[in-house]
Amino acid sequence: MISQTRHPTHRATVQLAVHAALALAFTWAAALPSRAAPIPLSVSERLPLVQTRANFLRESLRQPRLSPARVEADYAAALKKAEQHWRAGHGDDALLALSPLQKYAPIAELPFIKAQLLMAAIAEDKHDTELRNHHRAFATALVQSIGASGNGLSPATALRLVLPSEADGWLLAQRERYQTLGKDNKPLQSGARRYDRWQVRQANGIERTLYFEVPTAARARTVRPVAAPASAAK
Repeated sequence: MISQTRHPTHRATVQLAVHAALALAFTWAAALPSRAAPIPLSVSERLPLVQTRANFLRESLRQPRLSPARVEADYAAALKKAEQHWRAGHGDDALLALSPLQKYAPIAELPFIKAQLLMAAIAEDKHDTELRNHHRAFATALVQSIGASGNGLSPATALRLVLPSEADGWLLAQRERYQTLGKDNKPLQSGARRYDRWQVRQANGIERTLYFEVPTAARARTVRPVAAPASAAK
């Protein structure tokens, strides 16, 4: 009878062959061209995708059920805490500090320019280009929403605000065009309309006054709720 016992050397040879085959397979797989990661949309590419949503959420702050003073207080408190955390290098805590504002909009779509710019800076620190571009695009959309109301060069063409604090965010976003010199302490009253006046210096060195129409209690009560666009239902 022929023995079925295989020599140890034969088993070792088989094992080496298996390992060699596996190594060859892994080498071949590694040589295959990998699928390129998708390139994040730029700010300009994202802007038209978020403009309608930004317009809607900003205008929704005019709803009669919302008190402008309450919204301002909530926003100021949350932003102050968030900026303190960010300056201390605690990006996650900064985002958490903004979370109380989610009663007005989802955190990624907050209709506050400075909050969006802060979240863009946090995303930049985390090297998240896609998220950074989203927040920059949303901030730009809010700036353009304000800019669509006028050029701010006179009361007749004033930039119309939903909240007085929007002027601060708009000017921050326009810092390459305007250097802020200060705000007049006394608003300009013209009939039922009230205007905040900011002194700025343009890039060419010329100083001028920018006019922002701010909401008054009487006008806020007459504003009708804004209907959500079809694209806003998410």
